[in-house]
Amino acid sequence: MEYDVRPGDPEIINVLESLETDFTSIIMTTVEGSLQAPRTNSSCVVCIYHVPHGYPNLALPELFYLTEDILESKSIFLGDVRREKKGLVTGQGRSLVVVGKDEIFEEAKRIALNNSIDLDTGLFYRSDIGDINLAPL
Repeated sequence: MEYDVRPGDPEIINVLESLETDFTSIIMTTVEGSLQAPRTNSSCVVCIYHVPHGYPNLALPELFYLTEDILESKSIFLGDVRREKKGLVTGQGRSLVVVGKDEIFEEAKRIALNNSIDLDTGLFYRSDIGDINLAPL
């Protein structure tokens, strides 16, 4: 569980995907001093980050491709990438995130993992994200 989520950190995607209250409304009512408890949904959210090989220490730019329909998907968010004529090129950070969302955690995980496999970018991602059978570190 992450408690130190800051806007700008990729972990905020889990929070944003769980909100029913419009995020802009939350910001505006916070500024006005009239914030009410935001409404959230009951969905489980699993995010799988795709990164260049060698991340985080020795990551080199990698070229990969995504179709326009994938780029317009509501379950994929781009991070540290830039467009070039031949495709997309990673920076040294987290390149993209695939979101799986469902009422059941295992289904959210399955969605995120299957969508990650289907992307076939060649980037690195961990397939054990959300594995409740892993021993804590």
